[in-house]
Amino acid sequence: MIEANAQAIEVALDAEGRHKLVQAAQGLTLGEAENAFARAIVNDRRLDEDDIAVVLEEKGQTIRKSGLLELIEPAGSLEDVGGLENLKRWLKKRDGAWMGAAADWGIPAPKGALITGVPGCGKSLTASCVATAWQLPLLRMDVGRMFSGLVGSSESNMRQALRLAEAVSPSILWIDEIEKGFGSQGGGDSGTSTRVFGTFLTWMQEKKNSVFVIATANKIDGLPPEFLRKGRFDEVFFVDLPTLEERLTIWSLHLQKRLAPPSRAAGALNIDNELVDLLAQASEGFSGAEIAQAVISACFDAFSEDRAVLQGDLLRAIETTVPLSVTQAEQITAIREWASSRAVSATANSHRNSYSGDRLEDISQWRGGRQIDF
Repeated sequence: MIEANAQAIEVALDAEGRHKLVQAAQGLTLGEAENAFARAIVNDRRLDEDDIAVVLEEKGQTIRKSGLLELIEPAGSLEDVGGLENLKRWLKKRDGAWMGAAADWGIPAPKGALITGVPGCGKSLTASCVATAWQLPLLRMDVGRMFSGLVGSSESNMRQALRLAEAVSPSILWIDEIEKGFGSQGGGDSGTSTRVFGTFLTWMQEKKNSVFVIATANKIDGLPPEFLRKGRFDEVFFVDLPTLEERLTIWSLHLQKRLAPPSRAAGALNIDNELVDLLAQASEGFSGAEIAQAVISACFDAFSEDRAVLQGDLLRAIETTVPLSVTQAEQITAIREWASSRAVSATANSHRNSYSGDRLEDISQWRGGRQIDF
């Protein structure tokens, strides 16, 4: 307890909590840090781990001023990601690895992860949710923002963005669909793309600060090979279409989110195991995003008629959806062939993924990447 203005202020932090709070303030000036701590204390005269978010919000103002990186407000937790248990376990094991206690184990701060796979299967959602789980600021880099018409400005922008990410470390740097920013580097721009790419590669290899890079890619074969070698990322994960077990979880999550009371869409529909199992079986070959959209489509049907959602609405939404496993069967097969020996499956024991074959040809033979359970 400490005294301030004759009123007691409770500091409810253990050693680990103090360390997290101090790290949250890293990158702020002394005045900015003092203001952040004052804001955290003023409401309840208490300083605890919940106030880490207040300090991170203050740090966000510094990031926004740069215009090069975007501070993303994390939404949800890893429990909100249906399936991908192998990837989630890997991430949970690295929680706190940037703290001083990890050094006693001889553990370096994790470098990052590259997540590739079928579009709409949870890659970007996982990147957002890990920031919540780790209580770290999530910075999104749009590679397109780095490029400028002035000679040398693009390289300078990249260096400045990377310095900013390090200044607010420990942090998570998220690059969504990274192949669109770096996949075609080197063509028709007097080498600017190549130099920007080289700056980023060198930083990934040599960075000392705790900046965890999480990148997602839909077409990983478009990335330069030097980007994928060990030392850049700790691991490359492949996210496949959800298994039956994963579809059960995804349906349950979205039904509870949209159709549970007090939502007006809720009614006599009983969200039980029987309904979830029926929907999971009917949506074979669907991605997580397609399942979410099917629930939303059913809600629109009910809204237009001012009634609760019925089981028939959900089944109709499934029937009228043509999933990516049909429209982009060739592209998905190519992604799987690439990942079969080059990436680790994000789904534990994904060889359990059994399809009837009506979505993708010979899909039942697919194992979904190297089978390594974390």
